[in-house]
Amino acid sequence: MNNFLYFSLDNHVPLKEFDNLHLSICSGLAKSRKNSQTANLRVDPKQIVKSNQFTHLSEVYKSFYEASTNSELKQHARDLTFDELAYYLKFALGGYDLYQTYFIYDNQEHFGKLCQWIENLKTQNIFKEIHKAYILTLDAGGIPFEHFHYADQPVEEFIHVRPKISRPFYVRDPIEDKKVYMQTRVNWWNTRLKHGGDKMMKPSYTVRIDGKFTDYIKSKINFNYAGT
Repeated sequence: MNNFLYFSLDNHVPLKEFDNLHLSICSGLAKSRKNSQTANLRVDPKQIVKSNQFTHLSEVYKSFYEASTNSELKQHARDLTFDELAYYLKFALGGYDLYQTYFIYDNQEHFGKLCQWIENLKTQNIFKEIHKAYILTLDAGGIPFEHFHYADQPVEEFIHVRPKISRPFYVRDPIEDKKVYMQTRVNWWNTRLKHGGDKMMKPSYTVRIDGKFTDYIKSKINFNYAGT
């Protein structure tokens, strides 16, 4: 616990077994790359903390959406899928978002061992239910942009797993307005707080699993402080 900014679950999640899956996960990423999602156009730009380093992809998508139907910008995007549109806007308008999302259960043939590890979290008394799981990758030099979720959204029940803590990730202290870096590998935090990460000059990935926590885990992370 760090003044309620984030809570570690390192002592509750079987990390040794997770670490043994590293090469299997990397192979799954390679095999399912064509099924992955390029960035996320549906992020509300108001949830992204403004940065002088980049213009977030969701902001340029808003400009694209508001452009005239007859504009050259939209004409060239006419036959693109939603995923192709994200890639197009990165280059056409300079939108930044180097995340790639891999939905694990949609690619079970490539992430079989990881799926089994995730399902075992229910027998480990961490989740009562698991709703979704996905891997977020960042290319070298990628910035986990600072953002927050709206206060009127339900408090999310999830764990965020990092293979290593070398990828800097933080929650911003809302009182002192400073970054508090997560020094543990498996964490939960109130996503209504601003959170993000620093640039790292090598590719990285994290795993996020969403569901319904057991009462035991809720007691360990003081879940009620988030307003549930």
